Amino acid sequence: MFRNFFLALVMLFMAFSMYAIPTKIEGRIKGAGNTKEIYLYPDKAFGSFEKQVIPLFQQGIFAIEIDLPYPQMGVIGVDGKYLKVYLSPGANIVLDADAMIFPQGVNYAGAGGPDNYLLQAFYEIDPPIREFDKQYFRIFGHQFPFSTQIAGYMGLYHPEDYRNRLNKKYGRMKGLFTDVQFEKATPDFQRFLRSEIEGFLQYNLLGYVLLHAKREKIDLNYFNLEHLEVGDVNSDYYRNYLILNNLYTASLSDGNNPRAQTCYRLAQSMEQDIPLQYLLSEIIVNAVRKGDEETLLLFEEYLNDYPHAPFSKKIDKVIFKDQARFFGEMAPDFALQTESSEGFVTLSQFKGKVVYIDFWASWCKPCLDKLDKLEREKRKNNSDDIVFITISIDASKQVWKNTLKNRGYSGVHLYAGKNSAVAKDFKVKGVPSEFIIKKNGQFAPTPEDSDPASLILLLKRFNNK
Repeated sequence: MFRNFFLALVMLFMAFSMYAIPTKIEGRIKGAGNTKEIYLYPDKAFGSFEKQVIPLFQQGIFAIEIDLPYPQMGVIGVDGKYLKVYLSPGANIVLDADAMIFPQGVNYAGAGGPDNYLLQAFYEIDPPIREFDKQYFRIFGHQFPFSTQIAGYMGLYHPEDYRNRLNKKYGRMKGLFTDVQFEKATPDFQRFLRSEIEGFLQYNLLGYVLLHAKREKIDLNYFNLEHLEVGDVNSDYYRNYLILNNLYTASLSDGNNPRAQTCYRLAQSMEQDIPLQYLLSEIIVNAVRKGDEETLLLFEEYLNDYPHAPFSKKIDKVIFKDQARFFGEMAPDFALQTESSEGFVTLSQFKGKVVYIDFWASWCKPCLDKLDKLEREKRKNNSDDIVFITISIDASKQVWKNTLKNRGYSGVHLYAGKNSAVAKDFKVKGVPSEFIIKKNGQFAPTPEDSDPASLILLLKRFNNK
């Protein structure tokens, strides 16, 4: 059964609040001049804190506490310049910086000091990729970013030369493990750094092979790529590796356009913990963007398995948009006049059946095209257990009746009229607008643009649950 979406989000918030631990960031920004405030905000979409405005006091002194349920990346902004920082729950990070050369030359102290000293040392070897320095390549229908330097290496060098250049940088990165600050770093950051370093090598090797195997006439296993251990999804390289490796492995059985179901089940067999939750969320999001409606059922499974996952809200934004408020809630009942004008039909009378509702109007060409296609599909795949309801918002009842007579649509046809209270209850903002009501009367997640064959398959799957 689908969980009430907002209840899931409330539970997620409560869980975070219960286990969040204050992290303190303080220090001084010398030479700040007229700058009165700096900013702190999460680096990634799944960060759990809101953007913070931090006032600067005399001599550029500042301090702030934020509650963090898990380690995450943050960004400090000073006069349009930005510094990435690693935030660990309970850490005290002390910064001593100069506004004139920011973000270079920052000194760190406190319990979070070693983490951020090593982070900046890593970025000296491999600077964060700014958006205009990225080059995207489409692999298995997904856009993957590579630095312009790595993209240049891919285009210029043959496999062994390419690997040697990666190894040179990889070796410098691994030297950070012997830095005296590494033993002082938090265990969470040590895992993050390993994820960045190992992810850097494996992601860039796998990307090269998938992009240039045919050109170089090499086998896909040429580099003897290894599967990475459970890592930290704060790492850009590790996250990209997870997605690319999942698509590649799924393609071995599913071809160049692996299905979401294949990717999802494969991820469950290969990954675990937070990386698994992240990867599954990306599989759902990517599939929905491609119009794969079956992934809505995967989201039901995802919420049941991981009710407190920090990635659910990201999926919601992509799938439901304005209709998110309905997911898992009871659909409002109504009583509307039928086509024959001999009585009224209520939604509640169909409890125990899956109900498909489509708000439409005779003047809406996309509505008519959609209903025409659905009608043809219904005749091929008829199911008496599924109720198809159309609700017209036509201003004229007679125009509505004439359209139904001329089109010959099957199903239950109801008239709501213009400025209908029912349309307002369903928060319909335009037509066509469709909804799926489950057997228990709750809203199911509804695809925005349904292919009729896929829609009926989805309805039948709901009916069989």
